[in-house]
Amino acid sequence: MTLFVFDRPPYYVLHDGQPAGGFLLDIALAVFAQAGIPVEVREMPPERILATFAARDVRACAVGWLRTTERASYARFSLPLYENKPLGVVVTVEKARTLGSAPTLDRLLAAGLSWGMRRGFSYGDVFDAAFKKYPGQATRLFSDTRLMVRLIAKHRLDATLVAPEELSTYLAEEPELAAGIRFLPITDAPSGFERYLMCDASLPQAILDRIDAAIAVVRGSERYRQLTRFQTGR
Repeated sequence: MTLFVFDRPPYYVLHDGQPAGGFLLDIALAVFAQAGIPVEVREMPPERILATFAARDVRACAVGWLRTTERASYARFSLPLYENKPLGVVVTVEKARTLGSAPTLDRLLAAGLSWGMRRGFSYGDVFDAAFKKYPGQATRLFSDTRLMVRLIAKHRLDATLVAPEELSTYLAEEPELAAGIRFLPITDAPSGFERYLMCDASLPQAILDRIDAAIAVVRGSERYRQLTRFQTGR
């Protein structure tokens, strides 16, 4: 089976297209090993992954995706692999002063910010619907969250939504970014969203059942606790 993935630390790390770490990728590989299903990891941009599943039958899954109504119309989803911490917003230091320590989502979207958003990504149903409610946002699309954080530090963007797990990785590797940005929790943000294996709709139910059974075993293992300890604070 093909396992589609792209480079996005700390979730997935690839070197020359080959798996090189990332806690969600490690969890997924452990799941397929537990299920006894050999996989070939293949690097593919997220928008092409979605287009591939929507357009044709492929014996493949992709790691760590959010389940949305649209995606569920052409793909099947496993049991959850992991639950993110709640999304927050990264803004410039100056914008943080005007927004307060924990703005509401409506306050953020009414503030006239220039937003960076990931191309082809969902931020979960609540955030996706909120941006549709305020359609006049000044938004630029990017393929890399780290680049957006860098641009905010340089005052070339105002804001982007980021999971704390990702931001911690960026700041550990580029501590100089901390001087120019602030991470603000969002008062009415939903609890962390769940990440799944997203598989092609043509995948037999018997295979998905084996994957789900393996997820249950892996999530109860000491290895899983080790892989997610840093992310969860436990």
